[in-house]
Amino acid sequence: MVESTLTLVGLVFSQLISYGPWPWLLFITVAFGSAYLLRGPGVFLGHLLIAAAVAMLDVQWIQAEMHQPGWAGQPDQDVAFMVGVLLRILLINTTLLPVSILALRLGWSRPSRDPMPQRAGLPGKSS
Repeated sequence: MVESTLTLVGLVFSQLISYGPWPWLLFITVAFGSAYLLRGPGVFLGHLLIAAAVAMLDVQWIQAEMHQPGWAGQPDQDVAFMVGVLLRILLINTTLLPVSILALRLGWSRPSRDPMPQRAGLPGKSS
């Protein structure tokens, strides 16, 4: 039981680190920035952008594998590949959800910007 749990943890970890540091920096920046700047809708937009990036990176990887000399038919773009892409999207977006929540909480604490601030002492206005 413990060995199978460790194997699952190792598999999940390997999926997370397979993209490298630069895509992860981009994922974190998009998740934080979109949630911080656009609040609630930004969380959804950011995670949709991350999902598109993950799908693009996976398709790019699989096509590079398919174009190598001596390609023997595996891996290829089949239903199992698409299920794998969806699972990686779910895994990465779930991992980044705390980043979005942190950005939302930090965004709530900043003062709102009033485009037309009230000025005291203007004629016709009561303070």
